[in-house]
Amino acid sequence: MSNIEKPHERILVVDDSKVQLFAMGKMLEKEGYVVFSASEPLHAKRMLENSEFDLLLCDLIMPDMDGIAMLKFSKSARPTMPVVIMTAFGDRESAIEALKDGAEDYIFKASGERERDEFFIRIRRTLEKSKLQKKILAYQNSLEHMVDERTKELRETQEKLIQSERLRSLGVITTGVAHDFNNILGVILGRTQMLIRKMKSSEIVDDLLIIEKSALKGSSTIKRMQDYTRIRKDETFVPVQMNEIIDEVIEITKTRWKDEAENMGISIEVEKMCDDIPYVTGNASELKDVLINVLFNAFDSMVSGGKVTVKTYLEHIHDEQWVTTEVSDTGCGIAENIQSKIFDPFFTTKSEHGTGLGMSTAYGIVQRHKGEITFKSKEKEGTTFYIRLMAALFVHQVMPENPIVKSAQDTTRQFAILVVDDDEAVRSTLAEMLEIQGHDVSMASSGQEAIRMIMQRHYEIIFTDLGMPGMSGWELSQEIRQRSPQTHVVMITGWGTQLDHQKAAESNVKKILPKPVSYDEIIHAVNDYIETL
Repeated sequence: MSNIEKPHERILVVDDSKVQLFAMGKMLEKEGYVVFSASEPLHAKRMLENSEFDLLLCDLIMPDMDGIAMLKFSKSARPTMPVVIMTAFGDRESAIEALKDGAEDYIFKASGERERDEFFIRIRRTLEKSKLQKKILAYQNSLEHMVDERTKELRETQEKLIQSERLRSLGVITTGVAHDFNNILGVILGRTQMLIRKMKSSEIVDDLLIIEKSALKGSSTIKRMQDYTRIRKDETFVPVQMNEIIDEVIEITKTRWKDEAENMGISIEVEKMCDDIPYVTGNASELKDVLINVLFNAFDSMVSGGKVTVKTYLEHIHDEQWVTTEVSDTGCGIAENIQSKIFDPFFTTKSEHGTGLGMSTAYGIVQRHKGEITFKSKEKEGTTFYIRLMAALFVHQVMPENPIVKSAQDTTRQFAILVVDDDEAVRSTLAEMLEIQGHDVSMASSGQEAIRMIMQRHYEIIFTDLGMPGMSGWELSQEIRQRSPQTHVVMITGWGTQLDHQKAAESNVKKILPKPVSYDEIIHAVNDYIETL
């Protein structure tokens, strides 16, 4: 064997015969092995405890501690190190015992050329087998580590997905709660407005006006909540005024930056510095989401309080007009080593309180609007986000989202009107509003009951709820269209934005009123019918 090919494995040889130790050592060193020797079991044990070896060659028969005992000790001290038992005498039972106790091989000491060749063949085979086992073990450990890491990542992703699903479910639940709350507000608002018209005492009327104002404020809050939590479709973009969105978002988030902050003993100030800017083209609800997520990020960064400044201005970039919304905070800033991850899905620094979806959602929405969202941040100084959207190509003009409903005058004409709603309080309140105007009003608690009544009598106007068990308002309106196409159908809904105006036209629905419905809106709905006569 040439020097290049010679091995360098470390072999510990244990034999009570120093002559055998010397001869064995010379023979192994000649083959390129690094040899360590021990003639006493205690010395061998200390060497095994303090050093690593690739192989233990141990004599079977020794005083004080035989080869089997040394084998057992080595397996506890160096479990992965192979052990070969040597003997000058053939003993089948000893060989079997040694192999059972973990020896890799049981060989005779070389006494001639033939035995010497056989000896080294089996030594090399044992060492090669040990190397292979170590590689397999290392690969197995690597695989186990990779599996553990992937399992951890999958578990974290699953937890984030569960949180995301909980948020989606919360949106669905919120929509249902908003629907029920709109029914309650509708009764409060309707009864209050009727009492205002009946009362002569100015003191009582003043109290009722306070109730009416509170009910209208509650209705506005519910509408904002519905706009934020509703499940969106791929809607057509429309002209949107960012300054109006900012006003609404600041109001929506007031509980976070004012009420919750004060409860925590800190003060967060929100300042608005908005220029006169043109409209952008987009989805108002989605752009609200962007601003809400950016503002929440700012609030969370100011654990000791601070100031958030929201600015809007027009920028000219490459001969194009861009509307920029700038949100700056005086918070802790974003660490430089995580700035590249801010828009990554599921990345969060908020432990169990964050889903890691807020900023990635904001990024996705802005991309869908063909805009850009960037930021600058410095630790301990704060962060500024920039949301840039292309200015819309049309004349800058004020476009109120919700036209103001003017006070209506009661009509002197009387009609046969049917009110359909599964909620008794809502149903009776609407009926009484119409009866005050002198109309002949009937009531039905379901779509099926309404159809039976329509078959027995003609109604000029039918007010129907949208969401009812058994038969929805849509299904009822389609039945009315077939049975009494001249009837004027008004749809009333507590589901906020879940209105399909195209479907309304196909179902012969003439008007859609969101709950809670005011007294004036009911009068306007009747007047709309009069205008068709």
